[in-house]
Amino acid sequence: MYDGASHGLRIELPPAGAHRIRDLVHRGAQRPVSKITSVKLGRVVQCESALEVDAIQILDAQGAVATFSEQALRIHYHLDGQARHHVPDLAVLTHQGRLLLFEVKFQSDVDENVQKRTALLQGALRATGVQYQLLTEDQIRGGDNLQRAIRVLRRARHATCKVQLTTVLDRLVRLGCAELSTFDWDVPGSVAACSIAYLLVQGRASLDASVPLTARTRVWANQGSTREALTW
Repeated sequence: MYDGASHGLRIELPPAGAHRIRDLVHRGAQRPVSKITSVKLGRVVQCESALEVDAIQILDAQGAVATFSEQALRIHYHLDGQARHHVPDLAVLTHQGRLLLFEVKFQSDVDENVQKRTALLQGALRATGVQYQLLTEDQIRGGDNLQRAIRVLRRARHATCKVQLTTVLDRLVRLGCAELSTFDWDVPGSVAACSIAYLLVQGRASLDASVPLTARTRVWANQGSTREALTW
């Protein structure tokens, strides 16, 4: 448990061995719950909305993300003189060791209370080195991130053995930088394409995210701690 008295915050973590501090799937659940299998985590992730499903797919595909979890912690805080608590939808740890907390909401659900809570937590948590961010459909569904993630994950789910992954990575290292077409990206069922996709998910390879994903997109191997930055 983290106690940030100077910020009026207390962060409560789940019991040892548990992924979540709040389980979305239970008999008394008031909201419909979706489930999606994460390639990066190798487990089922629980979601409260279709927008959360989209956000999780983006995180799952981004090589900058080392791991993430849903409903991972509870923040106790004071607002307007009242003690309150809040469970962010997603907690993310990057390969650089940064902790990011995301609350996912449709813009129509962002009321004054959400805005005030977001402003308070952003300021207080920033002082501890933690980033807190409210994500709406504008960030999650805008641009190419979601479609890029879906296409990468579709291939990464079919990655084969470690030997094949190592073979493809070694080839990419030798090339330095190459187009995805070099690894038969547009060939259905291509083992090389599936391996490259899995390496992207792991953060062992990166691609040019400034352009739409095609077979002409350039990809390169990450050496040491050099990895792409988390983008929305």
